[in-house]
Amino acid sequence: MTEASDQLQAELASLRQRLAHSEEELAQLARELEQTNHGLTALYVELDDRSDQLRRANQFKDWFLRTTGHEFGTPVSSILRLTHLLLQHTEAT
Repeated sequence: MTEASDQLQAELASLRQRLAHSEEELAQLARELEQTNHGLTALYVELDDRSDQLRRANQFKDWFLRTTGHEFGTPVSSILRLTHLLLQHTEAT
């Protein structure tokens, strides 16, 4: 019986050692996962900031195009009308 008992004790010690090793690996993986989560959180914050910057730039672009379109549209329209009248006048003569 002593031999069987010694063998069980050895197996138990081996299992405890494997369990301790597995717990260490699990703790290391948990630390790595936590670091990855922190990194992802930082990336999401940066993406939100960039998204806000792009949204503001797009709003400014829209405002600029509306403003310049209106400011240039009136004189260009007048020039086109005048050119059309001049062409009609030169064709008539």
